[in-house]
Amino acid sequence: MAFCDIRFTWNQRERLHRYVMLGVLVSLVIGMCLFFSGLFVSFTMATRLKLDERNLFEHVFKTLTIYGLYVFVHNLMGLKLCYNYFHYAEGAWMNLRLFVWSLLGSFVVLVGCFMASICFSTAERLAVQFREDLVEGMKRYLTDATWKKRIDKMQIEMQCCGIESSDDWHMTYWLQREFLALDSPDILRYAKLDGRVTPPVVPWSCCRIDVKGPCYHDPLQLPNPEQNSTYESLNARGCLTAMKTVLNGTLYSAAVLIAFLFVLQMNSVKDMTTLSGLDEGDWHYYSEITIREFFDNPNYTTLTVYYVNNLLTVSLYFPIIPVHELTYFVREPQEILRAETFRDRVLFGTMNSKVESHVLTVTQNVLAPIFLEIETWPDNTCVKADFYANMDTFLCNLTDLTYKMLGLTVIYVPREGSNLSDEASADKELVKRLEGVVAHWTTQIRIALSDQEQATPNELLCLQDEYDFWLYRHDNLCGLHYQLQNQTVKRIADFLFSTHSTYVRQFLALKDEIEHGVKEARSNIDFLRILVDPSKDLDKCTELSAIEEHLMDIVHLFRTIWLNSPYYNCHERIENLFKALSNQIIILCRNYVDLNKLFTGNSQKFMEKFYECIDACENYKELYDKIAHAHNSLTNVPWDLNRDNIFQHIDIFIGRCYDMIEICQAMMDFARMDETALSSKPMFGGTKGEERERVCQKIERLFHEALEKIEQNSSKIFDVHHSTWHDEMFAFRNEMKDLEVIIENLVASVFVNLNNVQEGVEDLQAFYSYMNREKLKVLFDAKTAEIWKLFGDDIQQTKQEVLDEREEYLSITPYYAGRALNLLLKGARLQSTREVLEQAMWMPYCSLSEDLYYQHDLLKKSIGDLVADIHSRWIHEVGENPRARLDRFLMRRSDPKSGLLECNIDPNILKVCRETGFWIALKFTIPVHIQIVYDKYIFLFFFSYRVDKVRAKRKRIYRVFAALSMTERELFRELIYQLDRKINPGLNRLTWNTEYVDAYIEDCFNQTANLQEFIDVYKESNQEIVRICEKICDTPMINIKPNHTYSLQELQEEFIKVRYEV
Repeated sequence: MAFCDIRFTWNQRERLHRYVMLGVLVSLVIGMCLFFSGLFVSFTMATRLKLDERNLFEHVFKTLTIYGLYVFVHNLMGLKLCYNYFHYAEGAWMNLRLFVWSLLGSFVVLVGCFMASICFSTAERLAVQFREDLVEGMKRYLTDATWKKRIDKMQIEMQCCGIESSDDWHMTYWLQREFLALDSPDILRYAKLDGRVTPPVVPWSCCRIDVKGPCYHDPLQLPNPEQNSTYESLNARGCLTAMKTVLNGTLYSAAVLIAFLFVLQMNSVKDMTTLSGLDEGDWHYYSEITIREFFDNPNYTTLTVYYVNNLLTVSLYFPIIPVHELTYFVREPQEILRAETFRDRVLFGTMNSKVESHVLTVTQNVLAPIFLEIETWPDNTCVKADFYANMDTFLCNLTDLTYKMLGLTVIYVPREGSNLSDEASADKELVKRLEGVVAHWTTQIRIALSDQEQATPNELLCLQDEYDFWLYRHDNLCGLHYQLQNQTVKRIADFLFSTHSTYVRQFLALKDEIEHGVKEARSNIDFLRILVDPSKDLDKCTELSAIEEHLMDIVHLFRTIWLNSPYYNCHERIENLFKALSNQIIILCRNYVDLNKLFTGNSQKFMEKFYECIDACENYKELYDKIAHAHNSLTNVPWDLNRDNIFQHIDIFIGRCYDMIEICQAMMDFARMDETALSSKPMFGGTKGEERERVCQKIERLFHEALEKIEQNSSKIFDVHHSTWHDEMFAFRNEMKDLEVIIENLVASVFVNLNNVQEGVEDLQAFYSYMNREKLKVLFDAKTAEIWKLFGDDIQQTKQEVLDEREEYLSITPYYAGRALNLLLKGARLQSTREVLEQAMWMPYCSLSEDLYYQHDLLKKSIGDLVADIHSRWIHEVGENPRARLDRFLMRRSDPKSGLLECNIDPNILKVCRETGFWIALKFTIPVHIQIVYDKYIFLFFFSYRVDKVRAKRKRIYRVFAALSMTERELFRELIYQLDRKINPGLNRLTWNTEYVDAYIEDCFNQTANLQEFIDVYKESNQEIVRICEKICDTPMINIKPNHTYSLQELQEEFIKVRYEV
């Protein structure tokens, strides 16, 4: 069952006939091409080369010839049927003939599928078979005259040589030994191990017929066979290549032509599909498969084409889901369709979602005329009257509904109004029905006349919309005026006027109002037209800063309309113009902000955009106030427009922008979603650090959940008519308050035991991203004050330590420099704390900071003064000539221990040098006379150490010397005397101020070391002698076995043996 039937006019039927004839003619040509292709190959190839195995060859090409003839005859009959159907569609036996012809046409599809598959699979098999037979024929070329004749004929007519090339003759054993002069050396060089000879000779039929000159098909007969132009005079193409060109061309062309028959059937469906927006690229592989299934399988009676989610869908059933538009094809069960008969045998059409229009057309143009012509109504006239009255009411309402959806006012004109006569006035039921129709006309016209504003409360109407509305109103009223000029309408009005109907007087009075409305609309269009171009220029603004350039001109044009328009000079309409301009600015701002990108983390960028939107709206309001003030000052017409009404949407939009700025700030505060700065997640130290970090992660997760709710309702943000946005924002603010409470508790737990300033700054830095929250600023200011109070406590503690530990110093440091270093370390510790505070510029401002910095500066100055005083006292104690203390001999003889030496350097000099080294490290200025002594510090320290080493070695020498006997002492007396002579200058002549004293000390050190080494060798030698003597004493000279009786001879031999062993 079809939804609608498509009926063709004669011109459409003629055009359809031409399309069908064209398809049948193309199929006819295809059949002719297949027939002659198969016939040509069958005769030419079979007569040229009679193969032993020709079964496959004859099967393929003879079947192709028969198939082409079948297609040709079938479509020739189709031409006749198309002609008869066009001229004699209802002739005798026409349906039976068409059925038989379609049934025979179905075999075209089945055999075509078989032939297409055979063509592709046979090409290579025929090529292999040709190759095998050509090889066999070449071998028997000279032994079989029939083969020689056929191959020569083939190579001459097809201008080919060999199978693939002329080299195939060189590799084929076709010249037997009896045809060759085997004693020739030129022949012997081509002999094989098996006795066969394959010289480079080809038959004469390989020669090219277009070469002017001799053909070198037998180069062995030339004087120099190695240098000739043999290949230039021979056919380069092989015979198998020539045959494959003919065979493959025929087979593949046949497959393509058969496929084209299917394409004709596909295009029959595609051409008859009339969906709106249909493009050739929308058809895909699966849709063609479905269409082919519809043609091949007569069990399917329905084919539908429609769009689902912008995807073209072809189905063998009606859709089970609602679709906007549908093209259907319906055939009789078990009916076989072909491309040539498709348009005649199928019921097809297109349906869309506009059901009212279709019902109105069918009822008004098909059913109503039939009902009006019925004369066999019951005797009771009430049935007929009620039916006609209800039908007129139904058509009035349906006409109004159908065209109202299109924005038009169309009246229903009953057909019976065109045949009114004077006698009809006596028909009270007719008069009543016509009065009901006129009353409906009156209602429709009054509604159209009262429609002076756009009833779209939930849309942002712009200046262009206002202009378009008056264009629509003008067209609608003009259409109404034109409909009222209809002769049938006038006839009905005159008829009712003659019956003194009260309805017609109201209807006729509306004509003047329609003319006045047309005049008003035309005047308003003329005045509003001056706003079209400025409005378009305003819409082209891509930057919000450019909006202000156009607002001045547009507002002045509003004043021009206000002061000059005869119909548009009321306050309400001028306020509507300003509201439309406000809406247009809101739309520009809304398009300028892409909320989808905002929620990806670009909070800083979009905060700037929201401020730009606010500035654009505020500039518009400011410009309005300036122009209003100037208007009141320069004209007598008061500017008494309702400002709150004009800027109602603007104020709401500004509030929404501030809401979004608050959300962007929360994104940066709670989720670190700031694209301009790389913010790390909060990190805490100590044993509870991980636990506190998990709390911050929970805060971020809860915020993302709240932000996701905002994103889900993002469509409400800039919708100034949507009041539920306030509920969403209220819920968001409450969730932010909950997060702030969690942060307050976390801050309290972190700062409960604050040990020092550095720890406090690090903990406070972990809360840096939360410091911009207004509700938390008081809390963070209090914690900042606590940190500064810790710094103040450090200052006071340092002051007390300076007073108490003024005389204390480290044991490894000298007296004066050690005390100064102790004071400076205390100041440095306090200075490092101050630097931590100074580097933390992100910390909130605290009023204690200036006073604490001042106290620290005073303390730092006091420490500096104390250290300077210690330094000056040390310089005074050193004296003016510390170098005089170096005028002492290098060594002196020890008083408590006679015979020993001691280092004779002043111990205070070394202390002075140590003090100097520390003061230099503390970057204090050293006087010149002290610096001279300090420059020798390394020398003094090193060589005093070497003197101690010399003294220690000499002490060891004398200790060893004291342990010697008087006789042994004589061995070392001379050496000791020489050592004393070497050391003696350091006892009575050389001082620490003497130049080049280092060479003396080095020489003494070496001399002492040599003597020490000699004594050590002497001691080691004595020890070795003692060890040898002890060994001699312990060595047995006689080894007598116990309880053994020796003879004299045995005893003598045993003594000799033991002696040799020892």
